[in-house]
This record gives sequence, C-alpha cells and structure tokens, in this order.
Amino acid sequence: KTRYRGIAKNEAQLFSLFGLANLVLAHKRLMAPDTQGAS
Repeated sequence: KTRYRGIAKNEAQLFSLFGLANLVLAHKRLMAPDTQGAS
C-alpha cells in the first residue's frame, strides 16, 4: 500500500511538472514565434 502511494505521488509530481513545462513552452512559442534562436 505504501509503495503504491509513493508511486502515485511521484506520478502526480511528474505530471504537474510536465504540464507546467508544456505551458511555459507553449506560452513562449505564442509570445515569440520568430525568435527561436534568441534564447
């Protein structure tokens, strides 16, 4: 039971992190579409 809970927590953390990164990337892409090499 404890192991399953830990896995679930890790998955939730990973999912939220991935979602956040995706949002940031999408936002950057929307704000500056032709300045890809200006990082």
